[in-house]
Amino acid sequence: MWKEFEIIISAEDIQKSKPDPEVYEKAFNGLNEIEKLEKEDSLAIEDSLVGVESAQNAGIKVIAIPNKNSFNKEEDLSIADYIFESFNSKELKDTLLK
Repeated sequence: MWKEFEIIISAEDIQKSKPDPEVYEKAFNGLNEIEKLEKEDSLAIEDSLVGVESAQNAGIKVIAIPNKNSFNKEEDLSIADYIFESFNSKELKDTLLK
């Protein structure tokens, strides 16, 4: 599975945890070295409020997909740019194909 990803950032690679934008900044900068990107062309997928805040703090649009199995399943994720109920949502697929 690891060979499918060009950049992998884990907790061991950062100093500050979410909602600090460090993890997204590090991932974006790493990807930007491979292929020039603009943050407005980037998209994060998150399942928690601190994750949504982290991506937004980095200037990246966010799709929120609530994790119904986590202890935070009642979090208000309405600050995300998009909210979908699952990865299988037709609306999510349509959004990703834009």
